[in-house]
Amino acid sequence: MFETIVDDVGKLNLFIDMARKYHVESLSVNGSNGLVWGSINDKSVLGRYMSTGIWAPTTENLFKDFFENNGGGTFLDIGANIGLTLIPIARNPAVQCIGFEPEPRNFFYLKHNVDANCPHGNVALEQVALFHGKDTLQFELSPDNFGDHRIRISDSDGYYVERLRETVSVVADRLDNIIRTDELKLPLAVKMDTQGAEPNIFSGGKNILSMASLVALEFWPYGMRRIGGDVEAEILFIQNNFREGSLVEGDTDNAFRWLPIKQISEEMRRLWEDKVNMTGPKYYDVVLRK
Repeated sequence: MFETIVDDVGKLNLFIDMARKYHVESLSVNGSNGLVWGSINDKSVLGRYMSTGIWAPTTENLFKDFFENNGGGTFLDIGANIGLTLIPIARNPAVQCIGFEPEPRNFFYLKHNVDANCPHGNVALEQVALFHGKDTLQFELSPDNFGDHRIRISDSDGYYVERLRETVSVVADRLDNIIRTDELKLPLAVKMDTQGAEPNIFSGGKNILSMASLVALEFWPYGMRRIGGDVEAEILFIQNNFREGSLVEGDTDNAFRWLPIKQISEEMRRLWEDKVNMTGPKYYDVVLRK
């Protein structure tokens, strides 16, 4: 009977509820990316790592193979969260890694996890939200998905009832203000997962991002509409700076399907205008290479 109840409720939910009862705030989880600390309230990022012991292996192997084949380079993790993507890439001492994470609690865990799992001294961390200009912004917090904290431009209700979310102030700046092109160790690879702020990041990081040989980013029409930004300018930048790409439905870890960049940009436009994508959680993983 107990096992039936546990299966109905869900083992992860039951574990989190019990931990909250005993006032647990943080916990460490040991998996393929190392011993990683996070919040007990994060059912999405830390919860998935807790349940599976792995994190986005297809994306991880994409970057690991890229740097191994090129003898190192620079990796930018934009939206680093608690470090589950950054840590395995930083295991290669020939890769200079820079992680960007604006939210204070995530940044606290990110710094702890990097200190514990990255012994080569090749990681720099920036507590800043990359955007199209220098500013102080309101950042809205998801209560149970610490990968869905995002910049607040509109406080209207949406699919996630965002109006009720707690907010914090974060410092924002342009990527091109933070990194100089002559400081980069090439080749450059970038992971960008910022819950809809991607068009603004492209706008503020054209000099740096035009130098990237490999980019993996999220394309989430709903999130981008709430934050605003020139999506067409992002698509044109991608079309003008990359040779080919892959676009698959998000959260599937599907294999890459490489197509000419013109086809990728046309599909991004189609998805942007698709009414199904305007009001809900559906998103896509886009990978670009020169």
